[in-house]
Amino acid sequence: MATRRHDVHALVVRDPLEDALFEGGLVALRDAETGELAVVPTTKAFLERYREASAAERSRLDQVLARNRVPGTSFSTAAPYERTLAGHFARLKGKTL
Repeated sequence: MATRRHDVHALVVRDPLEDALFEGGLVALRDAETGELAVVPTTKAFLERYREASAAERSRLDQVLARNRVPGTSFSTAAPYERTLAGHFARLKGKTL
């Protein structure tokens, strides 16, 4: 609905540590929004399910953005954002959304 009257952009922030989980026993993870702590056994099976779920979530997001014609760009917490943000808008320069 918002895209009918406004320019909408998806700016996705990703932390490379989320993709770098490794098999290493029990790991305590804290939800940044709720503060809830969960102890997760990082077994091979868990990591496989985690990576599959992460890939599926990225795919769903890409589909939603494409269906709604919302331009999106992913940012990494490990790198400065300025160049990526400038590139996002440079790609769109002159395009009608």
